[in-house]
Amino acid sequence: MALARLHYLTQRLVRNWLPGPVAAWARRRLGGIPGGESDAPEEFADHYAETLAREGESFAGRAVLLFGHGPSYGMGCALLQRGVTHVYLFDPYADPDDLLNRRWLAEYPGCLEETSAGIRPRPAGMTEIGAGETPHEAQLPVVDLVLSTSVFEHLDDVGLWVDKLAGITAPGGCQVHMIDLRDHFFDRPFEMLCYSEAAWTRWLNPRHNLNRWRLDQYEEAFRRHWSEVRIETIGREEELFAAARPRIRPEFLTGDPKIDSITEIEVFVRGARPPTGEEAR
Repeated sequence: MALARLHYLTQRLVRNWLPGPVAAWARRRLGGIPGGESDAPEEFADHYAETLAREGESFAGRAVLLFGHGPSYGMGCALLQRGVTHVYLFDPYADPDDLLNRRWLAEYPGCLEETSAGIRPRPAGMTEIGAGETPHEAQLPVVDLVLSTSVFEHLDDVGLWVDKLAGITAPGGCQVHMIDLRDHFFDRPFEMLCYSEAAWTRWLNPRHNLNRWRLDQYEEAFRRHWSEVRIETIGREEELFAAARPRIRPEFLTGDPKIDSITEIEVFVRGARPPTGEEAR
């Protein structure tokens, strides 16, 4: 156990000290890039469609914001094939990856095109949104549907983004967010919960940021802005949680192992509440 912890700490510190381009290369070599939705967009699009169908919703005729779409345009292409009228792409941190997108250019020639800047979306179907001076200042369009996969756990101000995304969702619109609660060394999904805020912030938090929010915090944030909030558990690791439990800091525990062992959730929201003037926490 001590050796495993030393291995974890060494990897975290080395990755954080590496220069950015070297760290990105290392993550790619270790399989950290791309994410699942970048590599298998059809599968994730089908999953979103199933979630929407359960709620009496669909893609048909809707404008969609992909929040944090990553380096790939594959998901946007898959959504256009399913009846979405327009896809808006917003990701202030991930640059397009031509190596990934050449695959989707071949598969979806009507959605992408080769330009002097590389492979880019055809503007009739997709629009990339710039980040502005800071990500929070981005001018996002009003859309009918907001989707994200493994994005919220990386945000440094979840409340602000819940508020902002609620504000750009049209009346009658909805959102679906898949959120990964694990440490992204996935064989040790609860390890990040074993360190103080000071140690995590100063030494261990990766460049792409893990905010360490838990289920109850997400539920509270979404319920402040939406009248309908449904959260489905899509991953749980009870045995790994039991092994890590003695070391997990008390602020991350509810006392219910069924809740505390949850590793992945899907959030569906509908019915944005009118603004109250209260600042998002």
